[in-house]
Amino acid sequence: MKVKSFEQITGAINPIFDISKLKLTKFNKTNWAWNGIMRFLRSDIPREKYLYTLQGAMKFGNGYQDSPLLTLRKKPFCDLFETDTFLVPDILAHLKNTTKFPCPIPVGDYELVEYMSNPDKFPPNMPVKNWRITTSFYDGDTFVGGIQVFVELESVVKQ
Repeated sequence: MKVKSFEQITGAINPIFDISKLKLTKFNKTNWAWNGIMRFLRSDIPREKYLYTLQGAMKFGNGYQDSPLLTLRKKPFCDLFETDTFLVPDILAHLKNTTKFPCPIPVGDYELVEYMSNPDKFPPNMPVKNWRITTSFYDGDTFVGGIQVFVELESVVKQ
């Protein structure tokens, strides 16, 4: 998987994080890595109200179309944070001077160093090459932040 770009979704009245200091930097000839500061601005959302939505959209000639293959609606974020084996452990391993911490994530600055997603953790034979992955965070029904990541998937055939 190659991350082509990302952007923070704006419009949250009381945002939970700021990733304006997070950048993609050239790691080697073919890979880009995430580097920079993720600033968490609040940790006051109760676990039961701290929700996330994940929506993948496939790129076609006429734009992006949401895919049911990659859709999760308003699921408990702390459950994901504490049990995920796909993304969270890899990100935590690339945080400088930080060990695993509780959820909600404590207020503060966290430095991400040379993080690249692991293509071996993606399902085999994903259709379409280009995707937009949108993750939105909620305090109950109130939008508190989000990120859109644009990726290019390589065809991976697992044996």
